[in-house]
Amino acid sequence: MKHKSISIIWKLFWFLVIVAIAASAVIVLWSGPIILDEAAGLAPFDTRSKGYSLVDAQEYMRALSLTGVETYIGPQRWIDTVYLSSFAIFLMIGIYQSMWFWPKVIRILASLVPLVYGVLDLLENAAVAQMLKGSVDGLTIENVEIASGWTVWKFHAVNASLILFVFVLVVRFVLWVRAKATSR
Repeated sequence: MKHKSISIIWKLFWFLVIVAIAASAVIVLWSGPIILDEAAGLAPFDTRSKGYSLVDAQEYMRALSLTGVETYIGPQRWIDTVYLSSFAIFLMIGIYQSMWFWPKVIRILASLVPLVYGVLDLLENAAVAQMLKGSVDGLTIENVEIASGWTVWKFHAVNASLILFVFVLVVRFVLWVRAKATSR
């Protein structure tokens, strides 16, 4: 029974990898270029890993057309939610399942790192949508700092998740190679 449940979990993992890749492709090939064009080439809020100031936010919102706003808070937000959810969950599964050699509590704690990323990305999306639904003149230092802060912390969390995921895969590979070498 255990083998069967692992196989189902890995099937879910690969399904989510495919969903994340597909959603990412839609963003890169469709909604991202629209938003970039509709903002005179300025980088969207959620791609600015170092954050942004009130002046940066005002400049971006002045440049972003109504079509850009509608795309950003409409289809882009939905596609990004599918992307970030599938990405975070496949990282959680991959980290947890690949750490079979660690105590369960460590596996659980490590697999929560991508969950933190997902939550931060959702909070960022909500804060950005709130700014975009308002006017440039309605922007305040506080709401820009909140949205920008979520963006910066999102990037820290996704980087930590990816580093952890790669580390776990490398350790798992090394253990596999050792097992193969000793079985000969």
